[in-house]
Amino acid sequence: MPINKLNLNLLFTKFVGFSIVGAIISILGLIAIYVFIGLFKKPLYITYVLIYFFSILLSYILNMNFVFKMKSNMKRTAIYFLIYISSMIIGLLVLILYSVTLPYENWILSYLTIPITLTWNFLLSYLLLPKFK
Repeated sequence: MPINKLNLNLLFTKFVGFSIVGAIISILGLIAIYVFIGLFKKPLYITYVLIYFFSILLSYILNMNFVFKMKSNMKRTAIYFLIYISSMIIGLLVLILYSVTLPYENWILSYLTIPITLTWNFLLSYLLLPKFK
């Protein structure tokens, strides 16, 4: 399909919406990480997994309803969750590496995983999600 002005406008609109959802989820996640790990001293890995899972669920609901305006189907839902769960596993592995090599507090270590998981999520979403319309 040739790219025309309408396609670029739609692509830009979806990208902006996706970015806004991502920013909201990230801010909520960062606050939750600081509160539970930094203030309440909850266990690092369990808290990371719980917050990450909640973030996946909330981002899926917001993106499907407000950004893409799509009805969920089993394939789309499964792919979305697999992408983000794979990113959570990568984040956990990086977090373990950081926790044994870097001298920072646990809540800061959690923040340091964001660039890696963000890149992973974007690349897999870009490559895989369009195939499951």
